[in-house]
Amino acid sequence: MQFNDQTIFVIGATSGIGQATAHAFADAGANVTLTGTNAKVAATAASKLPRPGKGLRLDLADPAGIATLAQGLPQLDAVVITAGVTHFAPTAFDTPEAFAHTLQVNLTGTFFAIRALAPKVRDGGAIVLTTTVLAKDYFFGATALSASRAGLTVALRTFAVELAPRAVRVNAVSVGPIETAAWDKVGATEADRQGVRARVPLGRLGRADEVAEAILFLASGRASYITGHALAVDGGWSAA
Repeated sequence: MQFNDQTIFVIGATSGIGQATAHAFADAGANVTLTGTNAKVAATAASKLPRPGKGLRLDLADPAGIATLAQGLPQLDAVVITAGVTHFAPTAFDTPEAFAHTLQVNLTGTFFAIRALAPKVRDGGAIVLTTTVLAKDYFFGATALSASRAGLTVALRTFAVELAPRAVRVNAVSVGPIETAAWDKVGATEADRQGVRARVPLGRLGRADEVAEAILFLASGRASYITGHALAVDGGWSAA
């Protein structure tokens, strides 16, 4: 897939799936602007792309900041939102602050990002979101994460219908367990990884670049008749 000289905006691209996605777009010839919650880290990540891009600070927990940033952007061929909070806590021990922050970033912030950025997407362009298999499945301690992503998975169908008159397609990748730094951030052990692998029919964790390939497909002309769909990239988790 080629994106020669297309303008791509990737939110949450300083690590993990977002970083792999920005890299893949740049490698395919796109002009990439990426964001992170730290301006310096975002600029460094952008400078290391195959085609050096632009790095900006953006926090999905700040709707006003999203709107301000969107005003300064050029016309976009595609928007990809990979930013999110991976939060696990048993219901009895979760806090109002952590629960609210998870929904604020994963659902509310993504909603306002789409609202602000949709007018910047050219007619016939694409918006690709990331959600999780846990939006439809149980996992111990994932109440806030599951609720936030389930809301987004349903909302993407409304986004798709509302933007269809402009032929702007809105899809998502529904991600299974992927080997990224998020595992370390939530304190996962090797035993935790082994337990998750045992639930995956393909018997392994996915890679960030495998998710990136699915995102590029949904953003490309090859997916021209697909909208309102969440594509499972999960090693068979959702089929088991």
